Amino acid sequence: MRKIILLSVLCSLAAASYGETVTVVGKYTNTTGDRVTITGTSATTDLILNSTPDKTANTGEMYRAIGTTLAKTVTAIDTTAADGKGSVNIASNPPTSGLFVDVDSATAITAVSAASWKQNYMTLLISNSNADYQSAVVATDFGSSLSLDSTTSGQQQYMHFNHVYGTVNAATTTIAATASGETILSIDSDSKIDWTGKIVVGQKGNPSKNFGVLQIDGALSMKANTSSFVSIYSGTLNIGSNGSITTSNNTFSVDVYATANIDGALKIGGGSTTNIYGTMYLNNAAPTSQMAFYTLNTSGTLQQATASSQNGIRFWRTSTFESGATWTIDQVVDLFGNYVEDVDISVTRSNLIIKEGAHIIVNETDGKIARIRMWGNSRLNLYQENAFTDQNGKGIRLATAKDTYSNYGSVVNVYSMQTFEDLYVTGGSALEIFLQNDLAQLIFEGEGQTINAGFSEGELKIYNFRENSIYVGTDSRNEAGIALAQFYDSENNLLSVRIGSDGWLTAIAVPEPAEWAAIFGALALGFALYRRRK
Repeated sequence: MRKIILLSVLCSLAAASYGETVTVVGKYTNTTGDRVTITGTSATTDLILNSTPDKTANTGEMYRAIGTTLAKTVTAIDTTAADGKGSVNIASNPPTSGLFVDVDSATAITAVSAASWKQNYMTLLISNSNADYQSAVVATDFGSSLSLDSTTSGQQQYMHFNHVYGTVNAATTTIAATASGETILSIDSDSKIDWTGKIVVGQKGNPSKNFGVLQIDGALSMKANTSSFVSIYSGTLNIGSNGSITTSNNTFSVDVYATANIDGALKIGGGSTTNIYGTMYLNNAAPTSQMAFYTLNTSGTLQQATASSQNGIRFWRTSTFESGATWTIDQVVDLFGNYVEDVDISVTRSNLIIKEGAHIIVNETDGKIARIRMWGNSRLNLYQENAFTDQNGKGIRLATAKDTYSNYGSVVNVYSMQTFEDLYVTGGSALEIFLQNDLAQLIFEGEGQTINAGFSEGELKIYNFRENSIYVGTDSRNEAGIALAQFYDSENNLLSVRIGSDGWLTAIAVPEPAEWAAIFGALALGFALYRRRK
């Protein structure tokens, strides 16, 4: 990728030019397939592209930018359209040259206005060379569609937002290229863009369209609504070390043939759905906040770098790990359900589902125990055997945290054998564990104490208990925690449980009613004999 940053050239050309309006009438696509060359412009030109259809005159929408074509603003018109806006179909040769728009403004201004915009084999650069550029909101309106796509192998097209604060409107943005081609939409490091509409990189299910790139070195914010989202179907998303994407109440997707490289910040806010079926690398070793997901669906791969602070990943709502999902997470997984007054409990629950064939590796680093931590109103559903391990294949800690934001406890549903290092129930929290079938086992393999005794009676409850279903080891310090926990059988009867000599929990036999009668009868007879002798 060759960056097209020519602000100094634009400034020098602007000084030698004069402001004017230039109108160029495009060629009609369906009649000639030819293009009209844009000429006579300078860095201060308000360029009007007239795409009004006129079959007789062979006019329409196709344009060509030869070399470097300069303009201050670009407006596409169509006098036959209800809103007067026209569509643009533009190309250039070579692809690294094209149309360079520099608004040079300290106040709000519209850089591009069109009903739709399609370009290939060219570059569109939108910039603001004004020293006070951060004060100006530069609007760029591509209307119904912005298309940066090639149908011919080897074609390239680029769009850069450089040195500009502004807004972009495009109902649908497509970034794609075929083999040996390249298509890049970039927001450079000194730019901040608020985007309305959906951005699609590549083509769903089509690996041959795998050469599109969305490069974010500045700040990209997606408008918070359901029609503004980012989908990397094939191709690549790169967020540079100083870059960020912020989205809330939207959808963010990395599909099967796609890769996301996150060196900066991916900020996914409330109400958002994230789909990761391809590959995501979270490379930021010094994040300013913990990576968080709301609703998540994944059968792909995620690799998180070891960080110096604010480690791990947080799940706020329902997250489903399908077969094939393999995630490597730094130090901690947080399930953070919360309580919202007058809202159904399921709306605010953190619900993590690990299905068969899915695995989560939690790296133990810097002497900190790898752990999954449950913060009230959270549910963990484990279908895959040993769904969580550390990088050495060992169990991690299962823990709760006292949550002042929720009135609800946490639940673990176990459907297969699960090995953890230990169980740490924090005082003031509540945890219920359900052994859901005959395959469900809990094995705490840590050396020494594996059941923390810092909780109060009744704060740990285990249901559907059976013999040889829970292993805690032989350390005598576990006895205090077992005594405080409550165990129930499949009929919801409260049991007395002790640690067996082999480290497995076993129920203490409770006499049947007839046995109790015999015992009391024997006691009564013994008492009567004692009194007679006396």
